[in-house]
Amino acid sequence: MSKRTVFTTITPLPSFLTKEVAISFLHDHWQMIDLNPLVIDRKKLDSPPPNASPEECHASWYQITDKITYMPGVQSSVSYNACLHDLADGLQTHTFAPAGVEIRARWLIGGGKGAPSELGLNVPSQGLYLQEETDLKCNFLMTGFIKKNLKKAHAQVVEKIVAKGRELEPRPPVPPKDEGYRVRDPSQALRIQNPQPGLDGAPRSPTYSQFASNSNPDLSSAPNRYPPGYLHYRQDTEPAFSYPRPNPRPEPPMTHQRINSVPEQNMLPSSRVAELPSETPQPRPRPISELPG
Repeated sequence: MSKRTVFTTITPLPSFLTKEVAISFLHDHWQMIDLNPLVIDRKKLDSPPPNASPEECHASWYQITDKITYMPGVQSSVSYNACLHDLADGLQTHTFAPAGVEIRARWLIGGGKGAPSELGLNVPSQGLYLQEETDLKCNFLMTGFIKKNLKKAHAQVVEKIVAKGRELEPRPPVPPKDEGYRVRDPSQALRIQNPQPGLDGAPRSPTYSQFASNSNPDLSSAPNRYPPGYLHYRQDTEPAFSYPRPNPRPEPPMTHQRINSVPEQNMLPSSRVAELPSETPQPRPRPISELPG
């Protein structure tokens, strides 16, 4: 007994994904066919099958082969035809599967700026979304199994669209590596221009310009203090040739010494101290009151 089931599946898409990238994925028929995990072979037909409707004769038809497991150890391969037709905002498919299974599906990329929202579908208020409208006709015993596979294929479409969008997402430029002051091209050098007098009449410091050729006569008079290709510079305002500056003379470390202390070089060893004559202590003067008489 055949049963018809109609359902709609909507999934929001990331904000970095563009509508053009999502639609281009839906227009890739081979990727859409391979979303079915049961597919083991597919090929494009040169002409539509006899059961194709007149309006479907201009669509792209494919012969698809699935490998189905009926029970553990029992497998079989079945082939059927399907047509895929590109739309401006998505893809339309019509599949004639074995056992009287007929599936019509429509994949759409909705949302975006200025796009009207459909009522009754609970679509996201902002951003893009993938909408799949499915019309399934099959035996009522197979409805649950087929519907489960269709929802699984819908989730795989979303994952692959997001993955493709990440590959095409622009990345920030990588800054070049700092190679110090090395000039790759030896013909690039700094040219010393003639100093111009300032407002007070005193000559200014010479300026330097980049990317001067070695054939320039101004460079012939410049001292060759560095090998070719290793001229040191940072900006136009910095000199190309720097003269070495003498290192400042280090100051002696500060020491704390007593002013009345005897220098160590003038001190006698302890063995000779006993040889020195001892001084006789002088008597202390007595006051007048203690004198006799």
